[in-house]
Amino acid sequence: MGFPAELCDFFEATMNQAFESSEPSRQEFTLTGPNGQVTLDWLLNPEFADDGTVISLLNHLRDITKFKKNEQALEQTNALLKALRDSIPDLIFYKDMDGVYLGCNQAQCDFIGKRSEEEVIGLTDFDLFDNDRANFFRNKDAEMLNKGIAQRNDEWVCNAMGENILLDTLKAPFRDANNHIIGLIGISRDITERHQTKQAIQSEQERAQTYLNIAGVMMIAIDKKQTVTLANRKACEILGYAEDEIVGRNWFDQFIPQVNVKQVKSIFDQLMTGNEKLVEYYTNPIVTKSGEERIIEWHNSDIRDESGAIIGILSSGSDITDLKEMEMKFYQAQKMEAIGTLVGGIAHDFNNMLAAISGTITLVEMDLGDQPALATELSRVNELCFNAADMISQLMTFARKNSVALQSISFSSFVNEALKLAKVGIPANIKFTQDICNDDLVINGNISQLQQIIMNLINNARDATDGIHSPEIQISLKLFLPDKAFLHKHQIKANGHAYAQLSIIDNGCGIEKELLQHIFEPFFTTKEQGKGTGLGLAMVFGAIQSHHGLIDVESTLHAGTRFDVYLPLQQKAINEFDLNRPLQVIYGKGETILIADDDKQVRDILSKLLTGIGYQVLQAEDGNQAIELFKNYQHEVALLILDVIMPDMGGIEAAARIRTWKPSLPVLYATGYDKNNVLINALKEDGSQVIGKPFTIALLSRMVRELLDR
Repeated sequence: MGFPAELCDFFEATMNQAFESSEPSRQEFTLTGPNGQVTLDWLLNPEFADDGTVISLLNHLRDITKFKKNEQALEQTNALLKALRDSIPDLIFYKDMDGVYLGCNQAQCDFIGKRSEEEVIGLTDFDLFDNDRANFFRNKDAEMLNKGIAQRNDEWVCNAMGENILLDTLKAPFRDANNHIIGLIGISRDITERHQTKQAIQSEQERAQTYLNIAGVMMIAIDKKQTVTLANRKACEILGYAEDEIVGRNWFDQFIPQVNVKQVKSIFDQLMTGNEKLVEYYTNPIVTKSGEERIIEWHNSDIRDESGAIIGILSSGSDITDLKEMEMKFYQAQKMEAIGTLVGGIAHDFNNMLAAISGTITLVEMDLGDQPALATELSRVNELCFNAADMISQLMTFARKNSVALQSISFSSFVNEALKLAKVGIPANIKFTQDICNDDLVINGNISQLQQIIMNLINNARDATDGIHSPEIQISLKLFLPDKAFLHKHQIKANGHAYAQLSIIDNGCGIEKELLQHIFEPFFTTKEQGKGTGLGLAMVFGAIQSHHGLIDVESTLHAGTRFDVYLPLQQKAINEFDLNRPLQVIYGKGETILIADDDKQVRDILSKLLTGIGYQVLQAEDGNQAIELFKNYQHEVALLILDVIMPDMGGIEAAARIRTWKPSLPVLYATGYDKNNVLINALKEDGSQVIGKPFTIALLSRMVRELLDR
């Protein structure tokens, strides 16, 4: 077959060159045949004569058409991959096991100040970065290669322009055909702007949170799933939880009383429909961490996304619990005053009529002669008149219209005597316990009214326990020094006055919450018809008012009731008790006392007081720390003095845990206000004592000595 002239010239030139060079030669050429173009690999090997001259050429032709096509395809693929790799703005690089760069994309070249990939291949990080940064990269590479799995981290890197850039870098191992790791590939993305944006957003959020936190109202945001997404500092303060204990919780499951959940949810559903004008302002109770209910007045608004869809509710709430209580007390006072005015208005005329009836009966009796049967009936009528007069007297006491003669009375002695009489009317199945302090609590009192106060309250407790399994009545009397909570509750200015606190506690039927506000009203009773006049508690209320005292009542349905009567001590008696006739300080004998109080000032002062009277002191700032201290000094510790309410763990729980190691260890609880009666069971079970804050050193030393000498 014939070849084109240019191909023939190529053959001739190639062979001539091979003859002249006397060396093997290799060429590729393409020719067109019946089946299309064919690429051949042409190998020329010279053959030599004995004298070394080339006498002939050994030619070897091989069809490499397919190979060339594959090679071209590979080149095209590589070119495409390189173009694709270089078009990616992220930095791409790969290294061998020794950290030597095998390649990179153009973005990586630009970042490190190299013109092309060829300038990077063969270099290491130590050729491109400072030693600290290069060591960081090398350690991260080694860590990833040792684990054999991809790793991701953020890293600040200085680029060729001297700018600090934050890179989000992902590195992964690459393997050979035998699955052996032979190097790594990495990709880094510049997230500096994103980081700066995030910081700016975070700064704005912190600024917004600051504004929320300085707000005097609680702020709560709830999403459409009813989950809390925001709570400001005031919300945490009112609810009693840390922020992370509120955010993420279901608002209705965690913070709304069970009986109110359905109603409050319906309000939430209305708000989520956009009808906020219907319920823009709303009031409902919430439950705090301590279990206390607080009344919150809400102002509600919806939260919308960019499309305008409602995605949640933002509510600002004011705690109006104290305001509501004051309103209720004001309403109650007005009602009592109205009743008192009514009673005062009719008492005079009513007593005149009773006097007339009684006088008439007396006249009839004088003229009656010997008619004993009729005389008995008249005597009965006269007795009823005096009973009616006594009822009026009780009403007048309630209305504080009668003048009451007061005299100095040792209330402790009086209560002891009164209880002897009261116990006569207590059935034998009722466990009756009394704890009357030995202090000479002197009050200005009226013996008759005080007797009625005690008898009425004990009789009420007796009736309340009727039909109760294991009925129990507890009576206690102690010195009470008002704390801030007490003064705030009763709207009293701090005046230094102390009180005698008489407590009557039963485990009877209890009183419904809705009825508590009515129990001191005349003729109001929860007893069956014929079993009560409804004047007992009204008389108690009036008598206490006549003594310038106070009364608190706490009751739980089916669990029991507690009445606390506070009668002011005579100032003279207080002065004698605290100043003129102080209790003698009793010194210690070097015993070790462990004290725990979260108030550092109280803790330090108490420690100094105890140290000054001969004790050694260990200090803890909460229950957990007290336990750890006790573990280290359990053989030395002779007494615990624990604050009742402390963060994380209070005194009662700490004492219980410590007593698992030393059951007989005496405990003195220090408390400012035992509002929820948390100490009743603890004291009843283990004989611990309570000292009210503030206290004198004499009282403290006496109570400490009594506990240590048991």
